[in-house]
Order: sequence, then structure tokens, then C-alpha cells
Amino acid sequence: MKRFKSDNGQKLVYESYDRLMAGWTVPYQQHKITTSYGITHVITAGSSDLPPLLLLHGTGDNVAMMWIYNVAELSRKFHIVAVDNIGGSGKSEPNDRYAHDFNQAKWLDEILEAMNVDAVYIAGVSYGAYLAYHYAIA
Repeated sequence: MKRFKSDNGQKLVYESYDRLMAGWTVPYQQHKITTSYGITHVITAGSSDLPPLLLLHGTGDNVAMMWIYNVAELSRKFHIVAVDNIGGSGKSEPNDRYAHDFNQAKWLDEILEAMNVDAVYIAGVSYGAYLAYHYAIA
């Protein structure tokens, strides 16, 4: 699945992403998680001793943009696990399988397993809210 019209377009999106991340006021780590559907980019923040909170952004957004104004407060009470939706405008890169048989619940299971998270709180906005309730039901 080609997400960008050109390499330069991808470069510009990634540079914008990095500028937004520079505006985060809390320390964070970036992770690349290999899943059945491609590489998923995940940002964590806050102490790993706190309860995990899975953050899912809306369509057309990404982690850097969606959570910039909330992450400081949220990371005081939670270990943030913020996922760039695969196939979206963040840094997650889908593979061919994503376009043919994407299973959202399996994808999230694979991410949480890779992050060693057994139980999680979930918050989402727009499409992210759909993912949150779909995952909870599944």
C-alpha cells in the first residue's frame, strides 16, 4: 500500500511529525513494533509503574498531533502507549497483508503483547474511539 505520492512527500510528513514531537513537554520513547500488518510506530511516555493507557487517534491525525496537549496530564497517572494507526498519516508502515485482511483486534493484540501489556485502559478520538470499543467488544 503506497501511502505517499513521493519520497519527498513522506519526508515532509515525517519532518512535521518530528517538529510536533519536539513540542511534547514530557520525556517519551519511540518504538517500532512488527505486526502481521506491517511496522507500527508507538510512542510511550510516563512511568512504566503506572497503569497503561492505550491512546488511539482519529483518521487524518497521528500520535504527535492528537495527544500533544494531553500527554503531560495523562502521563502523570498512566503509562502512555500511543499508537500511530497503521495506514494513516503517522509513522506506521502497512504491508501488503494490511490491504487484504486487516484484523484490528489482532493488530492491537500484537502491539500490546510486544509491549508486555496484559491489561490496559483505552481512550480514543473519532476513529480511535471506534477502535477502542471494537477492541473492547472483541
